Amino acid sequence: MHFKARLGPHAFPREYIAEESLAIAYDYIIVGGGLAGLVLAARITENPNITVLVVEAGDTGDAVADRINTPAGAYYSSLLYTPYDWQYKTVPQPNAAQRPFDWPRGKVLGGSSAVNAMYLVRPSEIEVNAWRSLIEVEDSESAKIWGWEEFYSAMKKSETFTPPSGDVEQVGNISWSALTHGSSGPMQASYPGMSVLWSQFVGTTLTFVNSMMSQVGAWSASLDTLGLPPLREPNGGTTLGSLVGPLWINPFNWTRSYSKSAYLDPVLSRPNLKVLVNSTATQIVFSDSNSGSQTATGVEFARSRDAPRKIINVNREVILSAGVIGSPQLLMLSGIGPRDILDAVGLVQKVDLPGWANMTRLFGTEGAPSFQGWIADSLEDSADNLVPSEYPEVREGYKAIYDTIANKIMNTEVAVIELLLASNTPGQVGVQAAIQHPLSQGRLYINSSSAFDAPIIDPQYFTHSADLTIMREGIKLARSLKQTPPFSDALGDELLPGPAIVSDQDLEAWLVNQASTQYHPIASCAMLPRSQGGVVNAKLQVYGLANVRVVDSSIYPFEFASHIQFDNAVPQIQLELVDNK
Repeated sequence: MHFKARLGPHAFPREYIAEESLAIAYDYIIVGGGLAGLVLAARITENPNITVLVVEAGDTGDAVADRINTPAGAYYSSLLYTPYDWQYKTVPQPNAAQRPFDWPRGKVLGGSSAVNAMYLVRPSEIEVNAWRSLIEVEDSESAKIWGWEEFYSAMKKSETFTPPSGDVEQVGNISWSALTHGSSGPMQASYPGMSVLWSQFVGTTLTFVNSMMSQVGAWSASLDTLGLPPLREPNGGTTLGSLVGPLWINPFNWTRSYSKSAYLDPVLSRPNLKVLVNSTATQIVFSDSNSGSQTATGVEFARSRDAPRKIINVNREVILSAGVIGSPQLLMLSGIGPRDILDAVGLVQKVDLPGWANMTRLFGTEGAPSFQGWIADSLEDSADNLVPSEYPEVREGYKAIYDTIANKIMNTEVAVIELLLASNTPGQVGVQAAIQHPLSQGRLYINSSSAFDAPIIDPQYFTHSADLTIMREGIKLARSLKQTPPFSDALGDELLPGPAIVSDQDLEAWLVNQASTQYHPIASCAMLPRSQGGVVNAKLQVYGLANVRVVDSSIYPFEFASHIQFDNAVPQIQLELVDNK
């Protein structure tokens, strides 16, 4: 039996499989119908002889299609803090005034690409090649596919770029280059259709639109005055500079472009692709073999905490796209992880993998040579005192990442902070400063054997003092922008942190009490050598498992100066790794 959902703005019939209609086995089971999972599902099933089942814990999203598809809904009618959001929270952070932080994640087909702010900001060539260098010490041949040229090509392959209209380009002072974008991919990238010529707006609304577009136009000019000129080829491999970035938005009907609308909806009628929603994967099932790598034979799932557990068999591979929290959680629930964590919840360890780390970006500069030198010289001390793990492999991984950030990224053509213009509130203009490569390392682990209990999330914000210093300098840079015309011309008094917060000490105290997060967690299933606490190898295979891979943003070992929806490139590359014949 199947059931049909109502049609949204896309003219594709949508069918989702009911539990009682599941086959005994599928060639590939993809756990998580998020960004990467749906890309891979669509691509693999291009071969009609291969069967794929996507298991998604959330709903289809069809009942709230208008809120997802309307771009402004991300700001004014958000699905965050609703049943379409996992609503994760961190533990209280000792170095951030004992505050817990919200970590929203999309719990719906499309994952966080259905609920995020739609920014298209790619990493730099230097960062991607630095990532490759971390893994090539173990497998130089396989690591080649993660170099800049390959990754850049995969990113462009996923998109169709439409330039801004002439008036939006002029008023917004937008620089763009068709050379850095794709022209035939499923994801649509463009700029909002706002125009000061919109005659249907009157009074205060037109004033707001005019003001907002003028602020955007002044943004690049003032940053140029401060020594951050507009990027000649935005999203083309350099991040140090300014840009008015495109969004994942469809300019033909002004809707959000995300993995469900772009990849799943057009192909859901394929007989070899099935999608099971409202079903949580509770563990990966393995064969009883005690020799060599563990082989997955299926995935156990349940519709609720008290519902019966059922198993779907897999013929080829289990692919995890459950996100930076869900993927490591499922692996640990399946006996893959650190012995002390598994023992504490009564689970039998099948593979010893201690490297479950987590790093994420905060709202907050330039890495001056002396500051960069101090960071580099502090490597050993930081590894000895800041790594939240008793395992030497994790410590070695932290050192490798730390050395990469300190010596291959800082003081290069890579942004250290991001200044983000927020002008979506009438009467206010916000400039957010966000650290791009935090040196504080956190951890994520289970404290329950149930998939329906959230794991412990402890990012350990500000454990490395350099993070606080960079954030402080980011606020200073934002304040410099406030004093620089033409951006400064329409600005009034500073609201936050406020004119009374002046000294470095006061700024740091304010950050400890007020800093938020930009929701870009990574590294919980890091692609690193196993000897450095890695969870997956360069082929995205989980160490110690014969047929389990991870394809989501949990594989990135360190933060990029970007917004991580670019990770639709990962499944594009993985397609070359899986047996799709």
